[in-house]
Amino acid sequence: MKNSLKLKALASFTFLIFFLPFLRTCSDQSIKSFPRLEATELVDKSIDVDYEEQKLNQKKEEILEESKKDFTFNFYELLFTTLEEKKLQEYDSSTFKDISFYPLFCYLLIFVNSIIILIITFIEKYRLTYKLGIFNLVLLICSVVALILSEVVEDINQFKIGYYLLILNSIILILTARKAFHAEYSTQKNIL
Repeated sequence: MKNSLKLKALASFTFLIFFLPFLRTCSDQSIKSFPRLEATELVDKSIDVDYEEQKLNQKKEEILEESKKDFTFNFYELLFTTLEEKKLQEYDSSTFKDISFYPLFCYLLIFVNSIIILIITFIEKYRLTYKLGIFNLVLLICSVVALILSEVVEDINQFKIGYYLLILNSIILILTARKAFHAEYSTQKNIL
């Protein structure tokens, strides 16, 4: 009973984790090379010489922080932009040649799998919950590898707290489901 309640809470908590920052699609280096930051140097050249450097650095930092926020997405935003940009009617063979399609497809599978896990925990099918939890973790790891291979992620700092919490939540969910399954199995074995 205790493990059942934990599993339901963990499966529900997954959907809250999806609201946290997951991924920044540009690294600090690529954001710094954006024309918007380079343009501030030209605009600020007209500023008085005494505090020109200080004002320029301050303006660059403000634009950098704003750009970091603009390029940081939570799980739901990543799903939405994926489905918005590539509508189902527009999929063709070139979609599958684009290597950045696969990590985003993994996100879709993780989302669907998380819904199934939530339903199954309420039905109390712990063995299936355990297997689907492992599948979710494997998909998450595959998406990380695919993001690195597709060069969407250049720096490990682009992964935000949502990734780490989802991995931790998945591991705890797997261990709890395994414990619940073994407890249920031993109870049924003792009854027979």
